[in-house]
Amino acid sequence: MTQEFDLSAFENVDTGTFTVLDQSGEELNYGGKPVRITMHGAGSKVQVAAERKKLKAAKAALYSGISGRAIKNAEEDEFQREAEYLAACTISVENFPVPGGALAIYSNPKLSYITRQAAKFISDEANFKPGSGSI
Repeated sequence: MTQEFDLSAFENVDTGTFTVLDQSGEELNYGGKPVRITMHGAGSKVQVAAERKKLKAAKAALYSGISGRAIKNAEEDEFQREAEYLAACTISVENFPVPGGALAIYSNPKLSYITRQAAKFISDEANFKPGSGSI
């Protein structure tokens, strides 16, 4: 008898967690505890919806530019779209009680080292491999 094929065994899991590093690559701690971010996985319903929203806004900005109605702050708008995308994909930020939460973190250029880690984490599908756990 043949075994039934289980596609779900090959699909990304819905969430993943990583420990944030500071600017020098050391574990970022607050109150003696590590800062950890949990995100919706690549391909999850939340991540896909957030990415579609980001792409739709980027296309609208592009078409505005082509039609001569260029947005004055195009770079700022792009930066904000990325911050909103990452915030929409973030489930929680542990041990980093920033007023405004994930969006405030990702919108702050002086915290770009955290934003880059979140973007890198979510873009690497190996972080959402079944049984991979957290990093």
